[in-house]
Amino acid sequence: MNLLHILRRLRVHRTWTYKGPLLMAGPYCVLAKSGAPAATAFAAVLGAMLTIIGIAGLAYLINDLSDRESDRAARKPNCTEGSKPASVALAALVLMLAALLPWFTILPFGRLPAALLGLELALFVVYALPPFRLKERGFLGPMTDAGYAYVIPAMLASMTFARIGGLEPGEINLLLLALVAWQLPLGLRNIILHQLDDEGNDAISTTRTWVRDLGRTRAMTVTSHVLVPLEIGGFFFFCAAIFGVSPGVLLLYPAFLGLTVLVIRHSWRRALPATLQQASILYLSDYYDEWIPVILLVTLVAIDLHHLPLLILHLAVFRKNAVRTVIREFGIVTARVRGLS
Repeated sequence: MNLLHILRRLRVHRTWTYKGPLLMAGPYCVLAKSGAPAATAFAAVLGAMLTIIGIAGLAYLINDLSDRESDRAARKPNCTEGSKPASVALAALVLMLAALLPWFTILPFGRLPAALLGLELALFVVYALPPFRLKERGFLGPMTDAGYAYVIPAMLASMTFARIGGLEPGEINLLLLALVAWQLPLGLRNIILHQLDDEGNDAISTTRTWVRDLGRTRAMTVTSHVLVPLEIGGFFFFCAAIFGVSPGVLLLYPAFLGLTVLVIRHSWRRALPATLQQASILYLSDYYDEWIPVILLVTLVAIDLHHLPLLILHLAVFRKNAVRTVIREFGIVTARVRGLS
């Protein structure tokens, strides 16, 4: 199996769709706060996007490499299945270069970014590979996943763009605190819901997870009664922290909730979500991924029209965004009206 085949089977599109847009929220906030030149900001965002692809791909590659036997037992797809060690090593090298190249060309590099990048890569290893394999060590698994998938990238991105915008370290402390308070429970919620979804496959492959150790019912109770309230509290803390820069993130959320209910009932013609997973996606994650980055970019364009290409870039490369959603739903409603006429 050659390099291109491995790269095609990596699940980077999942990060690009569901984490990439949200990861850019911190940088967009910092850009609006700092007033960085539009050309500099645009180039930095391109570099950040390449880094996202490289880091996400490397994480999936390491995870698949460590799970090859268990995935085979559960008959799950694995990008390294049937591949030669040389091909896997070459794929890792390509992804590492993609992750690090922007830091040596476009993005400012220093001790703190280097430390956070090193911690990020170290967490990939200790999460997936023996003898550490924190993935199978109780709650350390979800905590490590939330750390490398959400908290550290959010902090790294925001700190990097603060340096690009010429902000002093202390000027974004509140933003960083809010991001941690929000992203940590969000990351925990997502990995635990993933473990709940994958519980059957984990049982077949005898993979230990926190959900399997605790039990499905208790894991759901902890998620719904502890993690989701903490996530919502963290989200409103984030809204408060950036209110002076972009009040629209908070003020438009009730409108989003109302539109979501209308879409579910009248466009999709379905009942409102009955499960925690459905509700958390429709009422929370869709706003995070689709709406928040676009609202922040519109704010940035309102501050400086020269940032319009950045908004266009975001809408072009991230398929999950508010504009595409509105156009799609408008098309569905229009088609149904035409069908009734």
